[in-house]
Amino acid sequence: MITIRKANKDDARKLKEVSDKAFLSDYVKYGERPGYGQTIEKICTTMVEPKRDVFAFLCDDEIVGKISIVKENREKNYLGCLCIIPEYENRGIGQKAIRYIEN
Repeated sequence: MITIRKANKDDARKLKEVSDKAFLSDYVKYGERPGYGQTIEKICTTMVEPKRDVFAFLCDDEIVGKISIVKENREKNYLGCLCIIPEYENRGIGQKAIRYIEN
């Protein structure tokens, strides 16, 4: 079962692992990737930005993905990052996350 909840600083280490696993192949292929190699401090800073919300995706209480939303105003938001570790791709998690955010 997949659940989505707002991420907190206690999740930072696991969110780093998720980002690194999700973007590793791009990093290897292109030599860089903004989501790969972020520090835990940077992740914590991002989570407390006033115009950003970060959500964690959990499968059986294990964080397997994340999504961040940048709030422009009441009518307009932007997708900052959506990533899922490769072992959990193609299970509809990203679609569920987008629907959750849209609602």
